[in-house]
Amino acid sequence: EFQTLREIIKVLEPWYDVNITVQNKELLDRDYKFMADNPSLKSLLEQMSFMGKFRYTIEGKQVTIF
Repeated sequence: EFQTLREIIKVLEPWYDVNITVQNKELLDRDYKFMADNPSLKSLLEQMSFMGKFRYTIEGKQVTIF
């Protein structure tokens, strides 16, 4: 099942106890196939960034997608 990045963020923030900021608002409505097999946050973001052609940074509990 595909979900938008906006929907996925609502799951990821409490799950990984992080705050996610998206600088490019166009990314929020893109669809991703979200598979929750309990990967690390970095692993999950690597997969999504490859599919969604975005970059990200993780600094402590702050994740920025751009």
